[in-house]
Amino acid sequence: MEMDEEEEEEELQFSGQDLIKIRDAIAHLVQSLLHLLQTFPLKDRPHSASNCAQIFSKLLYFEPVLGELTFAAPRDVSELKSVPEMAFYGLKLLCSPKHGDQKE
Repeated sequence: MEMDEEEEEEELQFSGQDLIKIRDAIAHLVQSLLHLLQTFPLKDRPHSASNCAQIFSKLLYFEPVLGELTFAAPRDVSELKSVPEMAFYGLKLLCSPKHGDQKE
């Protein structure tokens, strides 16, 4: 039983390269979600839209953004460089009429 407690107390240490790979994987997942939101409306799925809004709200604070954020709609989602930029764009997409009533 003592060995189990000791194993749980050990902290995982990630290298800088590991953290970059994790960040890039998260950015790729968010870009994929944005592509889906551009294509498929969530008008009939308010619970899914709410979940996406919660995820994007948390991603606003994922990493610091160097320089200025641009709030203009990008021509392509791959132009967005930071995860917070992607999150702002995702929230903007969710507020469009395609995904339901903006008041909700």
